[in-house]
Amino acid sequence: MRVFFLLAPAVLLAQQPVAMIRGTAILPAELDPDPRTLEMFQRDPATLGRSVAQYRSSKLAGRIWGVLREEYCRANGCLPTDEDLQAFQEASVRMEQERRVRDAARLKELEHLIAAAPPDRRAKLEEERRVLASADQALRGSNPRGDRRMAEMWVAPWKFYRALYRQYGGRVIFQQAGPEPLHAMTKFLEEHEAAGAFAIYDPELRQAFWAYYRTVGHNHMPDGGKFLETPWWLQPRPAGVR
Repeated sequence: MRVFFLLAPAVLLAQQPVAMIRGTAILPAELDPDPRTLEMFQRDPATLGRSVAQYRSSKLAGRIWGVLREEYCRANGCLPTDEDLQAFQEASVRMEQERRVRDAARLKELEHLIAAAPPDRRAKLEEERRVLASADQALRGSNPRGDRRMAEMWVAPWKFYRALYRQYGGRVIFQQAGPEPLHAMTKFLEEHEAAGAFAIYDPELRQAFWAYYRTVGHNHMPDGGKFLETPWWLQPRPAGVR
């Protein structure tokens, strides 16, 4: 009986929601890393706590954005269409073909350079050749029509971000996956939180969630709006390039 009363507070705490999205509670365990990810984090004990906290915050953001984006795009016509996805796939295939042509030309050039190179340069050139040849071999089995799942990963956020930017305007930042309308995203979240669409009850998770939009420094894109309107895969082809 004593054990029960000692464990009960921890059990009850684990059952308390840390957030809510459209009336659906989010429990702490739903944000925890899977065993494989946790094992990877544990390899560096010094950063374990920070890594887990960042993972949980990122997973929470994904849950909130996933629901709100789907809801918004269904209501505002910004879900990706088959034509949108096909345009991305065609551009991806075209770029991959161009890359292979460049790599083949470079491999041929390397053969001549290696043959004529002094010993102190030959090792570096041979390593470049090995890397290029290995990459080419790895990509030979890829889908020649492009990866639809990859297309969805790029096109769906872009159409959503473009719609938000057209509605709210404001500052655009650069991220690895492309431009993000930070001001528009912040306003969108603030409005939906105020309307009760979502809530974050856990103080640490709430602070981490909003830090990205309110306190973290970002690289501003002066012409970000232009790239939101026309992403790289829809940019006009340079003259003379087919």
